[in-house]
Amino acid sequence: MRAERFGKAPVPLLRPSASESFEEVAAPLRQHAFSLQEEDRSLAAIRDTVLPQLMSGKLRVKDAEKQVEAVA
Repeated sequence: MRAERFGKAPVPLLRPSASESFEEVAAPLRQHAFSLQEEDRSLAAIRDTVLPQLMSGKLRVKDAEKQVEAVA
């Protein structure tokens, strides 16, 4: 879509009741998405810490499992 056409596109205005209804559904979904992002960052940090040690042989899988359980 070209910028000039986008800028001229009509924008519907919602009634306050429709906006509130939307927020009742959307707010928990946004919160859940935020929680999943935090969990993803945490899991990535664990992976980045443990994987190199596993690949080098400095850490065994059993030991890694114990470390993950301690963090989680």
